[in-house]
Amino acid sequence: MGNTEVHFDALDDCAGAAKKASVDFGTLAETYPAQFTFRSQPSSSALTAAINTLAEKVGEVEKSVDSEMGWAMNRLGGVALSLPTVGERIRGVKYPDVNG
Repeated sequence: MGNTEVHFDALDDCAGAAKKASVDFGTLAETYPAQFTFRSQPSSSALTAAINTLAEKVGEVEKSVDSEMGWAMNRLGGVALSLPTVGERIRGVKYPDVNG
């Protein structure tokens, strides 16, 4: 590895930050979809139709946001799990006697 200086604490800190962000995305994703409700009134059919259309669009946006949050949560979780392995492998190459 030549003169490459590895900061294992930085790897550990990054893994911790990624894990926290993954959990935060998961917590935020639990708030979706927002429960959008509207009780229609028989005399307001045009308003009811407009509200229903809006509710459908809001639902589509919430599904998209939920999907994106899930993707981010999974990727960050993968980073959090992978960084310790990176550190272990570097330690094994740079300091083989330490891990044995």
